[in-house]
Amino acid sequence: MTREAQIRELVDAGTEMESLKEMAERINWPISRIRKLVKNNEIVHIKIAGKIMVPTWAIEELIKSKLLLSQTINDRNNANLNTENLTVDLTNQGLSQKEANAFIRRANKIVSTIK
Repeated sequence: MTREAQIRELVDAGTEMESLKEMAERINWPISRIRKLVKNNEIVHIKIAGKIMVPTWAIEELIKSKLLLSQTINDRNNANLNTENLTVDLTNQGLSQKEANAFIRRANKIVSTIK
């Protein structure tokens, strides 16, 4: 799908967009982490008039996909996903203990709304 088609699809769907700064403030993460996610194409984003915009649901989708991936890996190993292992995984990826715990709390909140 072309960039133009992606933009049109997001606009037609009435998707609420926000800047990287707005997202960082909303989820209480450093903007540098959000920029890194964009740079690595880990979250949906588009560039409009030189400004990078992300759908408000983009970070939630990333969290869900990471949790599903973790669950799939654990299922394969016949193990249960637990917060201690997830905290270790997140800290190994560069998050502080405090950030990892906050991430897990947010993820649990999102997951509880999906069930």
